[in-house]
Amino acid sequence: MNVNDDEKGAKRKIRVDDNVVLQVLSVANGGASENDIKSQIKSLESDTKLLKGYLEHLMDSGLIGYNDDRGTAPRVYVTTDEGLRFLKSYERIETGADRHEPPKGLLHLD
Repeated sequence: MNVNDDEKGAKRKIRVDDNVVLQVLSVANGGASENDIKSQIKSLESDTKLLKGYLEHLMDSGLIGYNDDRGTAPRVYVTTDEGLRFLKSYERIETGADRHEPPKGLLHLD
């Protein structure tokens, strides 16, 4: 769970959804603006505050950063190396690639 300020300065708690985190990291891989992210993730499409909460949470976690070199152009968010490792680890777990099997022949019982 993450806490963000709303426009009145009150703290607003958001529940972090792992699927949304993974989607944001995937979309930002290679660079994406807030609008790019919102247009590709339906659950964030109409809630800018929620998107900003996720981006803040991911930046605080070191999984995403941004390129601010463009001056007045929109901020471009980029998945960090740590974020890419997180995505790859999650993918390995999802596909079962992290399951360790003994080498063939090691436990051969004939």
